[in-house]
Amino acid sequence: MSPELTWHSLPNDNVNVSGLTQALTSTLPQSNWCRLTEQQLTAVPEAVANQARFPAGVALRFYSDTPALHLKLTVNSPSRGAGIDVMVDGMLWRTLPLEPGIADIAVFTGLSAEDRLLEIYLPGNQQVGVEQLGIAPHSVLRAASEKPGLPWVFYGSSIVQGAGSALSSVNYPSVLSRQLGVSTLNFGFYGAGKAEPEVVNEILKVAAHTLIFDLGKSFGRQDASVYRDMLQQACQTQPDAKRVCITPIYSLREHYDPRFRAFSESLRDTFKKAASEVEETILIDGLELLGPEDWACFSADGLHPNEWGYTRIAERLAAHLQSSAD
Repeated sequence: MSPELTWHSLPNDNVNVSGLTQALTSTLPQSNWCRLTEQQLTAVPEAVANQARFPAGVALRFYSDTPALHLKLTVNSPSRGAGIDVMVDGMLWRTLPLEPGIADIAVFTGLSAEDRLLEIYLPGNQQVGVEQLGIAPHSVLRAASEKPGLPWVFYGSSIVQGAGSALSSVNYPSVLSRQLGVSTLNFGFYGAGKAEPEVVNEILKVAAHTLIFDLGKSFGRQDASVYRDMLQQACQTQPDAKRVCITPIYSLREHYDPRFRAFSESLRDTFKKAASEVEETILIDGLELLGPEDWACFSADGLHPNEWGYTRIAERLAAHLQSSAD
């Protein structure tokens, strides 16, 4: 039997939505929890638009003493393994898988009435909209504080979006956000992260503290000038933002496939060359974030990290950025 609940529609001043730009949070629910606006979706390639409809890195953050919590959702695509992650006071509690359709899901019931920080991470590879949040009558509901400063903006492919992780809360931008207490925006677009000028233009409309470019294998065999032009575009548009380039991390396939290893090494050389041609660009060797010795940090496909791998990337990236600031 479902408990009696008081329902709160979203957006709501008492619920902080992180991982979306102000233009998107202010137009919920019409913006459908996408990572790009409707106008932006029409300005970018279809493959990018399709991935942008998945709310990677988006979380609801609030405090409540409710003994029961429900969510009313609209799920518009099938599950790809990850679901909604529920974090309580900074600790992962459970993951809730989602099936297509309109759903009323019980996040929890029967807890003691204690004030808790609740963070609900939406899946990074499934199209989901949150319509309402239900709590016990007379329970407290107040928004978690905004994380200070301009956001750290990540642009890339499947590694940024979190492919290979079974936890929506464990893509490396989200882990880094919790570690450093900064806000992050995840513009990972699976295999569609290719540095197209029209895509970069839309991403650079967000004023950023730090711009992190992690395109990986999806960049393909394009010339170094394409990557260099992306960095110069960022330099001209946001001269005060810190610019960070990450070369491709290791993948297990490099160990047994010489052609794939050669391709990966050529990409690393391409990114290094391009970054060297744009002043004040911080270059981070992806092999120092996840290398051959980290074989246990990969998912079953051998290409993408698992939860442990993404956590390790975030920890090592934070250390690199700290050392570059010293």
